[in-house]
Amino acid sequence: MMDERGMLPKGLKCQRCGKELDDGTRGYPAELYAGTYTGLCYACTGAGPYVVRVHVYDDAMVVSHPPACPSWRRDRTEHFAYADCDQCHGRGAFKRWGRNGHYMDYYKACLDRFMCPDRRERDSANRVLMKTYQRKFIAELRSIVQARQAVKLSGVKLDEAVDALCDDDVQPIRERFQAQYETERAEIEQKYAHLSETREPTDDERQLL
Repeated sequence: MMDERGMLPKGLKCQRCGKELDDGTRGYPAELYAGTYTGLCYACTGAGPYVVRVHVYDDAMVVSHPPACPSWRRDRTEHFAYADCDQCHGRGAFKRWGRNGHYMDYYKACLDRFMCPDRRERDSANRVLMKTYQRKFIAELRSIVQARQAVKLSGVKLDEAVDALCDDDVQPIRERFQAQYETERAEIEQKYAHLSETREPTDDERQLL
């Protein structure tokens, strides 16, 4: 997709305003360089904070902020905010100074409010599920190794033998467990689907910024 200079193809448009990222006036625009591509034009990258979407569950706003230190990192950052928060007043983040320049930091009150018991429960269920399948995957690989050994292995030697398994041994097991994992993960997401539902911000919410 990118050429030998690391440039993405012409014709790509800003994901916010729809303007072409290469306006024809510059040789190698940073917006199309793979290392600095963000999907946004310069104007939209540097635009002030704006509400991207709002969670239906609790009216948590996702607020996009411009890069605090563009020369170091060009990505906009997203933070959670609440219109009725008396600390952030709907902004969700504030600028701090660090060793590498400015950066945007979140308001703890808003983040704590967003991470309600239901969201923590969902995230915990996803973490447990992933760790469970990681253990199952490694256990099955180890069982394959042990079945091929005249002497039972353990510790570092067992791990080295597992690492030495060829792709023909590993890939079918990985694909099987991945499919099972994705099925169970989808069930978790379905159970907590109400937490992910979002809507467009209202005019009042947009005007907060």
